[in-house]
Amino acid sequence: MKRYLILLVILIILPGGVLAKNSFEFTSVTDKCHIVSRNTTEIPINVVVLNDGVISKLIKQNKFGMIENISDYEYEIVKLKSDIVDNVVIDTLRDGNNNSNIYYSVSNDAPVKRKDIIASFGIRIEFNGEYPSTLNILGNEIVLGDKKMCEEINGYKTEVSNREVNKYVEDNVNYVAFVVVSLALLLTAIFILTSVIMRKDEDRKMRR
Repeated sequence: MKRYLILLVILIILPGGVLAKNSFEFTSVTDKCHIVSRNTTEIPINVVVLNDGVISKLIKQNKFGMIENISDYEYEIVKLKSDIVDNVVIDTLRDGNNNSNIYYSVSNDAPVKRKDIIASFGIRIEFNGEYPSTLNILGNEIVLGDKKMCEEINGYKTEVSNREVNKYVEDNVNYVAFVVVSLALLLTAIFILTSVIMRKDEDRKMRR
């Protein structure tokens, strides 16, 4: 009887374990340079989905990625905007390279589509003393500087437009489409050339 009960428990738990997996990929989009004013900066982040999928509520610790977390700096997540993500936090624990995870939580399973912005938020950092020239956030090496420096590096006002997000996501799609079209044109050219050669051979044979 105990064996059957154990088997029943496994059968109940197993589907949950299988389903507790996010089936989508994403990237974070932000500017290359951010302004530091009065030893404080706020870095806006857009999290963009790269493929159709599902965010699972069964995962207790969803991760956006890592941030370089220096003990002398004070970090805060601000201005979270999302219909899916309930909360975003920076872990207080650090690894050997002074990096901490950025976690997010969701209340319900949520289907997502490519190019969806599932969360927008800011990371406010207060530097106690001199600030660094660069900081690694979610895989992006962020440059820190004054307004003039950031305008020269970014080339535009520090906001991420939908056009830039679309361009980022569509780069890979455009490359694949280019390869497919090029192959199709090449095969068509080979077919036409082969047909012309065969017709010429047939004409020569008929003349003989």
